[in-house]
Amino acid sequence: MALRGLEPIGALARRHWLTMPKVELHVHLDGAFDQRLLFEAARRRLDAGTLPPAVVPFVANKSLEDFSAQITCLPSDRSLRAMIDKFMIFLPIVQGQLPLLEQLAHAFVSAQAAQHVVYAEVRYSPHILTDNAAYGHLPAAGGAAGCTARQVVEAVTRGLRRGCEEHAAVDVRQILCFIDGRPEYCAELTELAAEFQAERPCGVVGVDVAAGEEHFADSAEPAEGVADGQLVAPAEAADLNGATHRAALRCCAAVGLAVTLHAAESGPAANVAAAVSERYGGARRVGHGYKAVAAAVALCEPCEAAPMAAALGKLGVPPALTLECCPTSSFLTSGWDGSEWKQHPAAVLHKLQAAEGAPPLPKVTLSSDDPSVFGTSLTDELMLAADEKEGMGMGVHGVHQCALNAVDAAFLDEDERRALRARFEEAWAAWESTLK
Repeated sequence: MALRGLEPIGALARRHWLTMPKVELHVHLDGAFDQRLLFEAARRRLDAGTLPPAVVPFVANKSLEDFSAQITCLPSDRSLRAMIDKFMIFLPIVQGQLPLLEQLAHAFVSAQAAQHVVYAEVRYSPHILTDNAAYGHLPAAGGAAGCTARQVVEAVTRGLRRGCEEHAAVDVRQILCFIDGRPEYCAELTELAAEFQAERPCGVVGVDVAAGEEHFADSAEPAEGVADGQLVAPAEAADLNGATHRAALRCCAAVGLAVTLHAAESGPAANVAAAVSERYGGARRVGHGYKAVAAAVALCEPCEAAPMAAALGKLGVPPALTLECCPTSSFLTSGWDGSEWKQHPAAVLHKLQAAEGAPPLPKVTLSSDDPSVFGTSLTDELMLAADEKEGMGMGVHGVHQCALNAVDAAFLDEDERRALRARFEEAWAAWESTLK
């Protein structure tokens, strides 16, 4: 199955896909870092003797092409573990480097603008970008002065704002990520998300739990005397991964922050029902969710809109839910284990939704997830989704509908959402006029 090199769809050349107006809801800032900037920063730190030793073999005597190959997933990798290993190579380069993080955030906006993205929500964990926190199998980077999660958010916000000032057509908001298995981050992140919610422009609009789904399996709850919604102190939270994250998410929801959760990507279908429950703050969107759709397909006979709606209902997946689908990511992490793009959960849901008289079904959106690590872009993802021959078969109309779904699901208030829809539709009409 082809992941790259797709032929232009219909009469549209790639340049038309590049200039197509776009909306993106699921993209990780660290997974979108500009590889050239990473390499240049690594070379400077290598020359200065400050590059973490674990990274030196990936940079010393290497070209940019060599470095990029080491931090980009191959089609043969096909595992979440392989993807995370790529992050372990380049995260130490940026941890605690506040000017670099600001520069990378600015570059992110420029890259979105180059693809004519009119609205994006970019997510990241500020804690794993400090030099005081270990992540995965990485030890703490141990910067001389150290930096805080707050300073990381401030640096990223400065970079995003500079980018949006230079590219006025792009509106970028932030989603802050809790990290599965790191309940000690929860209390501070909850405070930061609430504080930066009031920041404009480029404020925080929501929260997520990233880097795994083990918190769903942890059914333990806080000890007696800890009130519902009150965060467990870090010292008490070591064995309460799930409970601490659930309490943090409820706190965020209580102050008006939206919740989206990675669910049914590496974990089972049941995680979607848990994500949308009040215990988790009532997630309005789910990152990926492929296994829930696949489980519903297995229950359908035949796989038509009404049986599908019933099957999803049995699994606790509400029709009002929006799925943040990332096609290339789903293949390279084996979040989706299929081989025919037209059978991809996003393609199946889209096709059933388009059927005449179809009951309400979860809506599909399209995003790039970690474009630098997966060697993709939002433009590539839309081409793959639209392609009738080798892709998901949605066509241009389907891609347009997915963008409208994203507008409807954006973590904005009603006035902002109406304004975004008007701006997107105006841009789409202008784009269509260039095709004639």
